[in-house]
Amino acid sequence: YGYVQEPMTECGYSYGFYPQTDYCSSALLLFNTSHTDSSLQIKSGVYLGPGDATVPLVSLGHMCAGPWKQPGSYHNPGHVQTIIREYIHKTTAFDILTTRLEDALRGGEYAVTHVEILGNRDFLTDLLIIVSKPIIGTNQSQLIVNDNNINEDQIYSNIRQMSSRIMKRHKRYN
Repeated sequence: YGYVQEPMTECGYSYGFYPQTDYCSSALLLFNTSHTDSSLQIKSGVYLGPGDATVPLVSLGHMCAGPWKQPGSYHNPGHVQTIIREYIHKTTAFDILTTRLEDALRGGEYAVTHVEILGNRDFLTDLLIIVSKPIIGTNQSQLIVNDNNINEDQIYSNIRQMSSRIMKRHKRYN
C-alpha cells in the first residue's frame, strides 16, 4: 500500500454540541468546521493523519502488521505468510519540456496515493517479480532474478507500533 508521509488523509472529524441550532435542523451534534489546530493536525474540523491520501494508515496496515503475523492467531488460521510492502510517495518535478502529460496529471511514476499506486514503478516491479517466479519443480538453476527483497517487509511508517497499541487494547488479539 502507499504511504504519504505528510499528514493529508482524513482520519477523524471534530464535532460540537450546539443546543441552539436553527429551526430547520433537529441535530444537536454538528460537524465543527471552525475547529483548526495545526499542533493536532486539525484543519477545518478534519483530523489529518498518515495514509495514502484517501485511506488512513491504520486501515491499510493494521491487520498485516499485527493479527495476521501473530502466531496462533485465529485471524490467520492457515498461517499464511504476510509481507508488508509500503511504498513512499515521491513527487516528481514538472518540466514542461520533458514530463509527459499523463505523468503530470497522475502524480508521476512514483505516486502512491489511493489509485495512483497502480502505476507506481516500484510497485509494478515488485508485482512482476512475484508473478514471474518459477513454478516449483521446474529447472531453476539457470534463472538469475533480482528478487528485490520481495520476501521481506518494507516499512517506512510506524504501523507496527500502531498495531501493537490496538492489539493491547483489545482482548480478542491476546
